[in-house]
Amino acid sequence: MQDSNNKPETKKKGRGIGRKLGRTALFFLILCLIVEGISLAISHNPRYQKGEIGGRNAVYVRLANETADSLQVINIGDSESYTTFSPIQAWEEAGITSYDCGQPGQRLAETMSILKAVFKRQKPEIILLEAHDAFTKETVADDLELRFTELIGQLLPVVRYHSFWNADTYEGATVSTYKGFGIRTAVHPYDGTNYMSRKMKNTAVSGLSMRSLEEIRDYCEKHGAKLVLYSAPSPTNYNQKRVDALTEAAEELGVYYVDLNSIADEIGIDWSVDSLDDGDHLNLSGAEKTTRYLVEYLVDMCGISGLENNPAQASWESDAAAYDKEVDGLIERIRGTV
Repeated sequence: MQDSNNKPETKKKGRGIGRKLGRTALFFLILCLIVEGISLAISHNPRYQKGEIGGRNAVYVRLANETADSLQVINIGDSESYTTFSPIQAWEEAGITSYDCGQPGQRLAETMSILKAVFKRQKPEIILLEAHDAFTKETVADDLELRFTELIGQLLPVVRYHSFWNADTYEGATVSTYKGFGIRTAVHPYDGTNYMSRKMKNTAVSGLSMRSLEEIRDYCEKHGAKLVLYSAPSPTNYNQKRVDALTEAAEELGVYYVDLNSIADEIGIDWSVDSLDDGDHLNLSGAEKTTRYLVEYLVDMCGISGLENNPAQASWESDAAAYDKEVDGLIERIRGTV
């Protein structure tokens, strides 16, 4: 009798739990539909589609607007990358098509995320990675958190562009950028002593950074691209110990590495005029010199040549004309020859 009396109560409990689970599932379904709806609204917004968006994640939008299979070189890294290499100059001097995919303070997990976006529509021959981020000190937990955030951003654009409807999202969107390279003409000289002997923290490539670099290398090789590490001229960020650490890392990885600090004089870097901000980044004058050297390096060492039958030829010609018009006379004025 006791067992039979408990059966209705058990059935009621079962139905109650079922209803709760059903309501929870319905809630998450509705939430997912709302998030997906907002994501679609963002991706179909005219300003989004034209690449008129600022902030760190603008690179994803702008990359999506590049003609498919039109880019041979991807230059990537933190802010050192996009102040060192000018894609339009590279195209004018060697016919090489490239894009600056750097972000301020970009970390290696973010580098990997951008590369995944790159290889969805492009087949670059070379990934040019400015390696300063290899010295960023972070924990495994930091890395996992960032990777999770990047994964969610890939799945749901509303997460990556959560401030899309805020006017601040467009800050910097109207600044002239040419394949990710901005025209920076400020001059704040570096007047310190020989920076290659300066003391710095974190002069070793951590095990975590090395694993990330291995992941990037493997991903590049899987997609038929060569990984080339380089160090931008930067007294703020490099000394001999860091260069030595990257040399050793590149040898272990089996990839090219070119250090522009130890050959700054050969390149012609003049820290009295080529520094944007006291030896941290290069201005337009400095970038003109480093771009020329890197282009020659890619041609001579990596065997790259101009893209045949460029599907975006007209676009590059148009961008080059606009670029030339904007930089006309600027380098000479920066260097004080006018």
